[in-house]
Amino acid sequence: MDICTKVTLRQRLLPSGKITLYLDYYPVIRNPKTNRSQRHEYMGIYLYGNPTNQVQRNFNKTMLEKAELIRCRRQEQVINRQFGFIDHTQQREDFLAYFEGVCKKRYEKWKIVFIHFCKFTGGKCTFGDVTVDLCTRFREYLLTAKQLKHTEKTVSRSASDTRRDYENRIGKLDRWYEDNAEAIVFGEFYRENFPKQYRDWQTGGWQQDIALPRLPPPRPLQTPLFSGGIIL
Repeated sequence: MDICTKVTLRQRLLPSGKITLYLDYYPVIRNPKTNRSQRHEYMGIYLYGNPTNQVQRNFNKTMLEKAELIRCRRQEQVINRQFGFIDHTQQREDFLAYFEGVCKKRYEKWKIVFIHFCKFTGGKCTFGDVTVDLCTRFREYLLTAKQLKHTEKTVSRSASDTRRDYENRIGKLDRWYEDNAEAIVFGEFYRENFPKQYRDWQTGGWQQDIALPRLPPPRPLQTPLFSGGIIL
């Protein structure tokens, strides 16, 4: 049986005299945003190490109550993730911020799709808003949406042109392989069975090994041959 990760609220005294609050995960969890193992999560909440008045003591009490509320939410998220329950807290998080972070690691076309998606959603979209119906409507939107640079053209036309060019390139490559199938098979056989000769052939070293010898010049005929008045 899997052991559910326990989330504990802990404190650590800083050299400045203040106390920082952090969450301790045991066993460790995998952060869904960074995909790395995580044992501690610092909350950015600081308490007075030695409160000198009632205001500071009330502040510490209020911050501890909020930190405990965060701990409870983190514990709920861990349970939902480990046992497959729907996490309503994550559904309220900003999907556009996540989408933008993913696009920064991808190609330029991903950024263009992100801009169109922001225009389609009005600049607001949570994880809970991402449904099959939303994706279907966004696909229909792309069929008529205008390109960002060339506003006289639609996105679907650009995509179809790109796909047609891609298919043409693949078709030419397939035909080349069909026309040169025997040469390719022979080249693979030659590389596997004669690796040294194959390397020499690749680098041009074979030209020195098989250079044609120089032939002596032809010797002139000593006595002309006649046949019917024609010199042979």
